[in-house]
Amino acid sequence: VETDAVALACAAQACRDGRKTDAANEIISEMRLKKMNTNVAEVLNEATLSVDFPEVRSPVPLGALRPMAPKEVNLYKWIRQRATPGDVASVIQVIEEFAEERSWLKIQGEQKKELLEASLRAEDRVVEFGCYVGYSSMVMAKKLRELGGGSVTTCEVDAANAYVARGVLQFAGVEGEVQVRVGCACDWVATGQLGTIDFLLLDHRGTIYHDDLHAAEPSLSEKALVFADNVLYPGAPLFLNYIDVQGYQIEIHELKEFKRPDLDDWVVICRPPPLAQRREMPES
Repeated sequence: VETDAVALACAAQACRDGRKTDAANEIISEMRLKKMNTNVAEVLNEATLSVDFPEVRSPVPLGALRPMAPKEVNLYKWIRQRATPGDVASVIQVIEEFAEERSWLKIQGEQKKELLEASLRAEDRVVEFGCYVGYSSMVMAKKLRELGGGSVTTCEVDAANAYVARGVLQFAGVEGEVQVRVGCACDWVATGQLGTIDFLLLDHRGTIYHDDLHAAEPSLSEKALVFADNVLYPGAPLFLNYIDVQGYQIEIHELKEFKRPDLDDWVVICRPPPLAQRREMPES
């Protein structure tokens, strides 16, 4: 069985407690060779922290998530140390600070955040494809509160990120307004469990925006809006072709990427045509 960082940190701390400094140093050297965190106190403290929410049978230790999502685990710890529990605005601000001070995050901040908030309407039933750490979900939940209500269901294919997102949402106090679904967006659409969609946010993989939008179209309400991020960078050319062929009403917003003034991007907001006017998926 491969020894993990927690086991080695426990051994190193035991050696220190027993005044076996040379042995402790050897263990820390082994941790360094395995590219593990060599801060023993930090490793042991992390082992006591966990992400816990009603959907799981038992809490998930952060140490178990770190190998799969190291930056996101660091973000979660940063939030717990600096944000105010139950204050969604505080959590949003701390995430933005982490992206600026520690490690950049691909989130819908600054100009994109303003456009997202301005596009929401009271009582919108929002479905998001691509939750990541829950930033945009919190932005939408906060704005819907201000407008008088609404709901957010977000799908995330990466299980480790979904665990972190659930922990972040619970810490922010919006777990009652935002539901996280783990798995591929198209699979969740096929179950019919996402319900009627008033606002569809595409922020997962631009190369499959068109496929997932086509799958979701039967669930779109009469007032539905589709909000697609990263259409220019990394890009979603098949999505652009699809909504053009299908006769969507299209708005293209040229914006800067979050904390990247050197990087231009497009956000596309579009309205689907009436159901009777929609066509089959174009041949690729």
